[in-house]
Amino acid sequence: MRLGETPTSITRAGFPNLGKKGDPITPVVRAYQELGVRVSPDAITQRRAGRTSGADIDRAVDAAKIVEHGRIPSRDIFFTEYGALGIKNRAKRTDDRSRAFRSSGLRMKLADELGVPGDILGDLARTLRIDLFYTPVDQLGAAFLVCFRETVEAYLRDLKRSNNRQKSEEISRKWNRARTVRNFYGILLHEPRATVTAWTPYEMEPVWTLSKNRLDHHSPLTPFDAMVLSGLDGDKSDQAIIVKIKADIGITVTRQSIDYYRAFLMGRIATKAQKAAQLNSEIQEPTTNGGNHQSGF
Repeated sequence: MRLGETPTSITRAGFPNLGKKGDPITPVVRAYQELGVRVSPDAITQRRAGRTSGADIDRAVDAAKIVEHGRIPSRDIFFTEYGALGIKNRAKRTDDRSRAFRSSGLRMKLADELGVPGDILGDLARTLRIDLFYTPVDQLGAAFLVCFRETVEAYLRDLKRSNNRQKSEEISRKWNRARTVRNFYGILLHEPRATVTAWTPYEMEPVWTLSKNRLDHHSPLTPFDAMVLSGLDGDKSDQAIIVKIKADIGITVTRQSIDYYRAFLMGRIATKAQKAAQLNSEIQEPTTNGGNHQSGF
């Protein structure tokens, strides 16, 4: 499967057969659950009847395989590129009495260069912050933690200078209680859009540092990655994840946001560069069939 492409095959090597029309469904559902795959009875019924291609079941199987593998390099490549382009494109201000960076237009500029719709990119950026809220400190790396704390301090200083003294002092009081990534995003995710948008250009360097480190050190899935891919404590519904985020952080996320992030983790949302690299890899690694070379498409 290429990055950015939805799988349509129904091959499930190593997974239970779906059976035929009229066969009991519950044993099949349970067999998949034991392998960490959430498949609904309706999906099985529809596939047996030939009314669907089975793509939704393929996606569930692919998600289980990612969890078993334990790594998602495409996630780290995406956010390394996102962070690098953000650093390159964030516009600096020259007025000493305002923030160091302009946030206006940055998201759409990045969306254009990455080849990802702006609304989806914004959703992924927000979900990354939720992911960081749940990520244990020992999975973040020392370089990121230093960069992150310095960036937060710079952001709060600039916020104070830019006629937002009250907001800066309010966030600073909460931040000083525990200068952790979890605490900061627990604060930021409650703030109005303007405050979050102002943070976005500052965030680029920590995001790049984190993602590059994850890529270089083959970092494992985060707890939130695993939650989105395989469910929460045996509950495979997205609603369980939404309820947990509401209880832990106090914010509401939509099923669409969960769907976007799951699609992203599975490689169906990718940058232009990632898609081009995947295509080039397929071209460079032909298969041989009776002496004829094939491109792998």
